[in-house]
Parts: sequence; C-alpha cells; structure tokens
Amino acid sequence: MGVKALHIAIYYPNEPDFVQQAGDAAEGLLWTPLDFDPEHNSAHRAFSGKMREKLQVEATYDHAFGYDALNNAVDSIGRAGSLKPKEIVDAVALLDRQGIVGRYVFDATTHQAKAGPEFIPVPIAQIQGGESLIIWPAGVAAAGYQPQSWVK
Repeated sequence: MGVKALHIAIYYPNEPDFVQQAGDAAEGLLWTPLDFDPEHNSAHRAFSGKMREKLQVEATYDHAFGYDALNNAVDSIGRAGSLKPKEIVDAVALLDRQGIVGRYVFDATTHQAKAGPEFIPVPIAQIQGGESLIIWPAGVAAAGYQPQSWVK
C-alpha cells in the first residue's frame, strides 16, 4: 500500500500458522499481547514444563492465568482467615504477589489488577527472524526493538 507508518497487530500473530502463512511479510511486525512465552521466558518455561509433566498438555496463557487467579484466591482466603466475602475482599486489596504472568497488586478503589511493566504487563512482541520475541517491557524482553523496514 506504500504507507510509511508504524504497524502494530493485535493478537492475530499469536495464531500458530500466522508467521508461516505471512512469510517474509511478517518480518518486523509489532504485535500485542504475547502474554505467555515459554520459549523465551524462564518463568513461563518452568511453568510449561510442570504442566507437561503433571498433565501431559502444552501450557497456554489460559493455564498460566488460571493458575495465578486460583493462587490469588487461595492466598487471599488464607490471609483473611475466613470465607466471609468482606474479609476476602479486604485481603485481596492487600495482595502483592508474583505470579506466572506478572505481579498481582489490586487497586483498592476499582478492585482491578494493576497493569504495567512492574505489575501485569501487556507485552509488545516483534517478529524477528521468523519468531515472535517480546521487546517490551524490559523485564521480560527477549530482544530489542528493530525498526520496521518500511519506516526506515
């Protein structure tokens, strides 16, 4: 199309056949979110290995997030020392724990998990050499950003 602008994709490069089907046209593409990357992230790799060993399945983001959510609930119930909803909510508000996909800290007003590089990141990946590599945030990056060829 001749557009000399940054292009970023949402989710579809996460489909297993995308890079194979797009070929060289995918090279340099930025995309989000690559939330679970057992190939390049050691914590994700360790979790994936445990899933394969215990359940004979390949781990996905759904497994990692589910594992984190369950552990957040168990941790909060344990700290509350009760099954009373108000006490559990109060314990969740104080939660600060490292999970598989990030650090869980909840906003006491909105009750939402905080997002960002030091909490639950929304990683940006780039296709480099035919594979998706996280380039941001730095704490989970497997590579550095390479300017897309069409915007150089």
